[in-house]
Amino acid sequence: MILVPSRLRQLSGNNIIVILCLAWYGLSLSSCARKVIANTPGRDVQIITPDKDAPVETTPNTGTSPEVKEDKNAGEEGPITVKPSKTTPTKNPSATHKDRYNVKMLIPLKASSGDATNEKYVQFYAGVLEALNQLDEEGVKLKVNVFDTEDGSSIQSKTSEVLTSDTDLVIGPFEKDDIKVYAESCKNMSIPLVSPWQSSSKAAIDNPYFIQLKPNLREHFKKIVASTTLEYKAGEVAIIGDDTKDVNAWITYFQACAKELTGKDNYFKSAFASSNQLKSGSTFNSQISQVVKAFILPHYSFNDEDYVTSALKRLQTDKGNKTIAVYGMPLLYDSDKVDFSYFQSLNIRIVMSDFVDQNATDLREFRRQYLDKYGEIPSVDAIKGYDMMLYLGRSIWRHGKSFQYELSTDPSSFLASNFLIMKTKAEDSTTTSDASEFDFFENKHLDIIEFKDARFSVRP
Repeated sequence: MILVPSRLRQLSGNNIIVILCLAWYGLSLSSCARKVIANTPGRDVQIITPDKDAPVETTPNTGTSPEVKEDKNAGEEGPITVKPSKTTPTKNPSATHKDRYNVKMLIPLKASSGDATNEKYVQFYAGVLEALNQLDEEGVKLKVNVFDTEDGSSIQSKTSEVLTSDTDLVIGPFEKDDIKVYAESCKNMSIPLVSPWQSSSKAAIDNPYFIQLKPNLREHFKKIVASTTLEYKAGEVAIIGDDTKDVNAWITYFQACAKELTGKDNYFKSAFASSNQLKSGSTFNSQISQVVKAFILPHYSFNDEDYVTSALKRLQTDKGNKTIAVYGMPLLYDSDKVDFSYFQSLNIRIVMSDFVDQNATDLREFRRQYLDKYGEIPSVDAIKGYDMMLYLGRSIWRHGKSFQYELSTDPSSFLASNFLIMKTKAEDSTTTSDASEFDFFENKHLDIIEFKDARFSVRP
């Protein structure tokens, strides 16, 4: 455990106010949550119960910050030069602006439980707080209310409390059922809702107020198709999977995307193998001995970890001295079951929307500052929280409450996140073929990463 001195500065002019709304009696926070909340910026920070509009005792400053798991890809830190911008983002003259924007964040902190707090989201929240400090330096004025969606009660029952007449932006919630409820309510009230964690090709229908920051599964598949068809000829790439309805549907989609790009039918081969076949000795020798130079593992769920690792093991054995490449989903990067030796021997290439390059200059500076302040190296979630809040804060301040319509002309990159927000149609869209019609906004940015020169990096 690392106990950390708190050095969060007060925000100049108290421009950003953060209120944490928790439905519980007394200060029953776990120590981890208490440390983060104690470091919430602003002089007027209060913890209030959502069913009462009166403030209760302010959390005392314990002098400590979140107890969080160390980032396993920490690496060496370089010198830091912190140069916060003090220039207010230029406002769009055609937009209607407010003096301060009210933001509601719905995040599963589990702060009211007596057990361990949800570390992943505490780190995310800590990153948000760092971004709010930076936004304050830039003159962006926000009031942020944070609702813990894991306080033991249903967040769906609190829509009237969260979505008030002065709400300008909602971030969250996490659960897909909750997202559906809030997305519809936000649409009815013309309030933009940003979903940072979930992705779906069916997220919303005819809802221009819904913004999805994680590209959906189909976008990941399209990125793999674009990369493989650029590098390999028809018949040189095989898709691995069990001969099931789902896998065949994936293959059909891959083939359709490839035909759209190349004009050719059946661009990819299929390499069907069940889990039992992989474990009992079924091989990919027939594909490798022919013209196949690359394989695609389209599996994305942690339920498929065993299948994926079995396929990789078999490919490593079967390839012999031949050079092959393997394309896959973020599961290959996130799974602890994927042996590290596979990355080089199989030339694994992974499609990702939120890759964190630990050697990026700006990121090293942020991590050094975070380490000096909290005594902890920020996790990937802290970095994502920082990037997201900085992006949204600047966007709403520049373009006003309907900022989502301006994002497609302003692709942006931050410490680790890239945002290319575009209009998109849902898989079950009821819109016409008119290109101007859409269902919701979605981040379309994706990278292909690989392990090269002893580190992961974005493939050119």
